[in-house]
Amino acid sequence: MPRLVYLTSALRELAKIASDIEDASQSRDVAMTFTDKLTDYCEHLAQLPGLLGRARHELRSEYRSTTFGSYVIFFRYVDGSAPREVIEIIHILNGARDIEAFFHRTYGDG
Repeated sequence: MPRLVYLTSALRELAKIASDIEDASQSRDVAMTFTDKLTDYCEHLAQLPGLLGRARHELRSEYRSTTFGSYVIFFRYVDGSAPREVIEIIHILNGARDIEAFFHRTYGDG
């Protein structure tokens, strides 16, 4: 079973998601419940066998994605002493945003 690692970018985005939900709902509990469910889902991904998610070669060659509600979770498998030993959560983005433009701004043409 791969070990789950959140990159700093994903942790920042998770904090922003929580803040946005808290602002919209006026409830820290609502925000924390949602982010807890989102991170539980990421933990569930790491427990599943096989290669998961959709390949996102158009963004980065090693990236894969899956959805949780209206969010897109971008991740990659990283080999350690065994193949796919680590699953890195790279970004958690609102699916309504222009994903390709985000990646172009963040990483350039590749």
